[in-house]
Amino acid sequence: GYGRSYHDVAWKGDILNSKIIITTKENTIHNARITASDFVSNDALIAASNFDIRWIKDIYIKTGWGGSGSGKYFPDCIHQGGSVDIEGNTVKSSWININIPKDAKAGTYRGTLTLTADELTTPIEFDYEFEVLDLAQPVSNEVGTMIELWQYPFATAEYYGLSEDQYFTEEHFKYLDQNIEAYKQTGGTAVTATIVEEAWNHQSYYNDLSMVKWTKNADGTFEFDYTWYDAWINFQIECGVLDPENGIGQIKCYSIVPWNNQIAYYDEATQQTVKRSYTPGSADWKEIWEIFLTDFMKHSKEKGWFEITYISMDERGLDQLEPAVEMIESITDEEGNHFKISSALNYAAPQYYDFTDRIDDISINQGNAANREQMQALSQHRKERGLKTTIYTCTGDYPSNYTISDPADNYWTMWYSLTTQTDGFMRWAWDNYVYNMHENISYRYWEPGDGWFIYPVEKEELDENYNASFYSTPRYEMLKKGIRDINKAKYLMEQSDELKEKVNDLVGSMEIPNAGGSYGSKVPASEADRQLVYSEVNRMKDGIIELSRELLTETPGTVNKVALETAVTTAKALVEQGALDDVIPAVVTEFNAALAEAETILADLNADQATVDTSFFRLAKAIQMVDFKKGNKEELIKLIEEYSKLDEKDYTADSWKVFKDALDAAIAVNDDVNALEYEVQDALNNLKDGYAQLVVVADKTALQAMVDKINGLDSELYTETSWNNLTGPMTTAQAVLDNPAATQDEVNAAYEALVRAYLDLRLIPNKDLLEELINKAEGLNGANYTKATFDGLTKALNEAKA
Repeated sequence: GYGRSYHDVAWKGDILNSKIIITTKENTIHNARITASDFVSNDALIAASNFDIRWIKDIYIKTGWGGSGSGKYFPDCIHQGGSVDIEGNTVKSSWININIPKDAKAGTYRGTLTLTADELTTPIEFDYEFEVLDLAQPVSNEVGTMIELWQYPFATAEYYGLSEDQYFTEEHFKYLDQNIEAYKQTGGTAVTATIVEEAWNHQSYYNDLSMVKWTKNADGTFEFDYTWYDAWINFQIECGVLDPENGIGQIKCYSIVPWNNQIAYYDEATQQTVKRSYTPGSADWKEIWEIFLTDFMKHSKEKGWFEITYISMDERGLDQLEPAVEMIESITDEEGNHFKISSALNYAAPQYYDFTDRIDDISINQGNAANREQMQALSQHRKERGLKTTIYTCTGDYPSNYTISDPADNYWTMWYSLTTQTDGFMRWAWDNYVYNMHENISYRYWEPGDGWFIYPVEKEELDENYNASFYSTPRYEMLKKGIRDINKAKYLMEQSDELKEKVNDLVGSMEIPNAGGSYGSKVPASEADRQLVYSEVNRMKDGIIELSRELLTETPGTVNKVALETAVTTAKALVEQGALDDVIPAVVTEFNAALAEAETILADLNADQATVDTSFFRLAKAIQMVDFKKGNKEELIKLIEEYSKLDEKDYTADSWKVFKDALDAAIAVNDDVNALEYEVQDALNNLKDGYAQLVVVADKTALQAMVDKINGLDSELYTETSWNNLTGPMTTAQAVLDNPAATQDEVNAAYEALVRAYLDLRLIPNKDLLEELINKAEGLNGANYTKATFDGLTKALNEAKA
């Protein structure tokens, strides 16, 4: 089989692929198994556990477009590991993924793969070796590669027999977890969402329902239910495909111009579902889309998703696309912003720039991107304007991504996306399954495999919790390999202008094969064209490897990154342990920035020792600050709220100043997001002390009245001794009145002493005073008093006169 001897080159963190083909004669081979030894390079080792060895299952297909070709079995499903029986006179393929760890040491690794079977007296050994370069495999988001593979969650739901009330629930998502995780690892950051029923006119085996439910109320107004849509987007956020807070990812909403321009909605008045086709640009079309887009914009903003949401379209004529773009542009928020726009297009020529410049993200069909110079000009034109451009393949393209395609075709497509200088690659579809996925995948419309890169695990193979995995395909593995290799190329282009020129020269020289036709499909025009694809992708790969070696050769001196690597490992462990959870924001921000810088410098082959050392000490300092914990402000906040209600006029000036200073300091600490634990505690203690020392302003009203009363007396009327006894209490009383800090106790004591002194006053005996009293008594009217009391007064009056 292929792979009897094998040599390849990889970067650290890369994945190598190989295939072994077993052929049998008349007799069946039982319990055939392939195992890997550990692979060694000097003192380094890559364990056999890094080798994933699986048999490929042959799937029956009708080869042509719409199942019009001849029937045959094709190795398309990388199915299972372990042992397998191989029938006599048959061929069996085995697929091997060699996972190179990120921390693998550079060098050449050698080992063996061993085939055993019951009928083999001597196992068959395959000698394998691969070289690991001292370069880390970049991922798509590091080098700006966009990957969009349309997802079809309804196909998964229906394949596993879910009912509509189970759609977009946890039960649905457990069938999709590993599926979407693989999509994310492939580099996918675009999410496919449907906002109308059957946006593609039911081209799939399964229903393409709308994730937004449209309802026309009895009064003629519309309302929209986003339950499914919200659950789907939140699931993608949880999976890490989308990160709206940081503007990562794209929500692609299909479609404002569905294939038959039909919109379905439930009519409450008739209690029926209405399906109505509209003409783009017509008055009724504008009316209904204005209603929806206005409501959808409000909802998207409330969810925080507006900035990454695109209203999307398929390939359509300009008579439909132009009114659609105008419609989207007409619905704006208070700042004049409208939804972003994306579209698959068949227009790449400069005469369309005025229109295509209005579309934020376009994808040009590979067939319309055959003019390489024209596509390069379009890509560059759009990059200068901050717009995104990708290419895509679909039925009728060669090379492409079907089951009947050579695995290298998928690899070639990614190289072509690079040579046209676009931002990446789009493809329908990732997981749009047919009914009988593991037996006959002939597709009623398109070539087999056109709608999916992966196979769902069989229903009977689900575990007890119904968690679903999936099976890969050779074409998907080669697509991933192409993505990884163009990411290497982009990384090299970033290292120097010289390398950028060399990479551009290499990929710019890639030849395009001629397409032929068979059963309505695009296929190689000849065996020479088929081999051209294979040879060209290997030439691109080998060229990048040589440029990688050139980069390594040109790296000046030996830079010691051991300390920085250790610091990065330590920092990541602290993050995983939750050590930053209660740390003040300033330290968290610096920690994350220092860690990101360190990882960038570790991957930078041109970093000098001074840069490495500076990054190490910065990260080390950030690590040492993880005990800068945020203070618990609950009690402080409670006291600030309570004490802020106090009134300054109720307290003495001196005590109020001490308290107010403590309160202002506490408020400042509470407002400081970076306040440390001890600062919060100090502020709390000072605030409590300030409150405890507050002195309430004393009530001196009675004391002042008594002083005024005594000051109004005539000293000549009193005995000298009793009058002199007033001097001390009056002096004390006046001092208390003049003291703004006098306490209520001091006021009360002065008042009581003054009252006692007043009561101790004695009038000098004087008949004038008695006469004054007689005159007052005689002036009273007896009618105003009781007889008894007035008689008593009369008796006393007579005695006084006597």
